[in-house]
Amino acid sequence: MLPDALIASVLDASAAADKNQQLSGALSLVSFTRLQDMLQSTDGEVSLKLNFQRDETNRILLDCEISGTLPLQCQRCLGGVSQSVDVKSSLILVDKHGVDKHGVDKHGVDK
Repeated sequence: MLPDALIASVLDASAAADKNQQLSGALSLVSFTRLQDMLQSTDGEVSLKLNFQRDETNRILLDCEISGTLPLQCQRCLGGVSQSVDVKSSLILVDKHGVDKHGVDKHGVDK
């Protein structure tokens, strides 16, 4: 299990990509503060997988997967509704110096 403190702390994405680091575990629903108002309960957790690597132009790539079931509160009847979540996303991470004033990184990718 990934400790909530690990996610809350700063992760060096560049170092993680250099090592092709993979992190996986679970995060408590309590740690999702912006989601709290929509949850019927904060009991439970979601699974998280993070895979850091570099592409052929040395950019940092992050593949992430989040899955679990959220105990939401219905806005009509205020009863419980279980919503399955299965999200997969691939991101290119750039620092603020890697993007020009037009929002295009030095490799020509629109931001």
